[in-house]
Amino acid sequence: MAERARSETARTAEQLARALVRIESGPSPSAGERRAALALERWAKARPWRPRVVRRALRGDRHRRFCVLLLLPGRGDSDVLFTGHLDTVGSHDFGPLRPWACDPRGLERRRPLGARWLQGRGSLDMKSGLASAAAALDSLARVPFEERRGTVALLATVDEENTSAGIRACAGWPELTRRRWRAVLSAEVTAPPPPGFRGRVHFGTVGKCLVGAVLRVHAGHAAEPRSGPDASRWGAELIREFTARRAPAGPPPTVLRARDLKAVYDTQLPEEFAVFFNVLGDPLDPAEVLRRLDASARRAWRAAGGRRLAANAVRASGAGERRARPGQDPWDAALESARAVARPAPGATLFFSPPYYESRPADGGEAGVRAALRRVARRERLHPGGAFPFISDLSFLGSAGDPAARAWRRACPMRAPLPGLGLDAVLATVGPWGRGLHRPDEAVRKDFAFGRLPGIFEACVREIWEAS
Repeated sequence: MAERARSETARTAEQLARALVRIESGPSPSAGERRAALALERWAKARPWRPRVVRRALRGDRHRRFCVLLLLPGRGDSDVLFTGHLDTVGSHDFGPLRPWACDPRGLERRRPLGARWLQGRGSLDMKSGLASAAAALDSLARVPFEERRGTVALLATVDEENTSAGIRACAGWPELTRRRWRAVLSAEVTAPPPPGFRGRVHFGTVGKCLVGAVLRVHAGHAAEPRSGPDASRWGAELIREFTARRAPAGPPPTVLRARDLKAVYDTQLPEEFAVFFNVLGDPLDPAEVLRRLDASARRAWRAAGGRRLAANAVRASGAGERRARPGQDPWDAALESARAVARPAPGATLFFSPPYYESRPADGGEAGVRAALRRVARRERLHPGGAFPFISDLSFLGSAGDPAARAWRRACPMRAPLPGLGLDAVLATVGPWGRGLHRPDEAVRKDFAFGRLPGIFEACVREIWEAS
């Protein structure tokens, strides 16, 4: 009987995953995110246990997107929240296979990978994980109400691949904040496990910030390239210098956008250059990020052929943290405001641009709940992988009083409110794995994602109930 129930749960998870993958919901923001949310709502309302379904709309959103919360009520207060996102990156990189990017069967016919794989944009990141959490909720609904020691819920958000507008719209939502969540379990994609393990588990999450620089020089003539560094050359040296050095608490920074700021063609060399770096860390200290970028800018200036910069030639500014106007790209808003206060030539202005993703500690929440989840991880042979190493909506689910939040307040005169929904819960990630993350060969391993993951989620909930 138990084996039959597991097979039924696996089938439920795969069917829902395939249905969600067939809905193109990227790049965010897009109307497809609303269609995916509607599909999840329809699936939930068709279940025989009739979960409570609640929406959280993104105010003023032109696509009328919303987040979905599915609730399975219980009689105790050991509440557990699953999370995941419905949006994906775009599918332009599929090339000639783009018409089938969201068609798993079409991809299987044209690019067979074998029966163990489910292909398609969003199959790995992260519609399979979301479907597996929904299937676990479906399975837990078989537990009599009197035996459920808490509410179990699934929060499906939108816009995670963009600015996390979905999870940020949930700030102050009573449906989330009034409950005592013992654990928040993200179904986000994880890396393939090492030999001897079936999957991975992560406690807490790394932080992420977007830090930029506006570089200014005196304009030179294109026929005199040796007359001094031009802004593009300084920018190229800064990119090489800053990204070549591993962060103290994370991987090397990466470049998300870089360009000169010439508005028209002429024979002058560029006198302004802008670059945005993505920085991950656990913990993530904004003051340390600025110190490292300052030092890199000075070394890059000398490498580009410049003389020693004055002590005040490189300066940090809070201007980039200004809110964007309605419809304005947040990066453009940050760059516009940073240029308005930029240092005179030669000089560099450093700034942060929203959104900020705070690192969340691995030891947050109750020790007994963490111990319960670790017991499940040992039984299921999940590799303990440290803090979740990718960008995650979990950054917004912790408390605004975390040490990382206080560090941001000290270093940045931010006008936007700090993230943090105030959920004092254990934050953990147990998700599917596969191949081709954000690439055209994206695919998820079905045996783990559907055959084991829903049961792992259910075991986590039951272990938490037993420990409480």
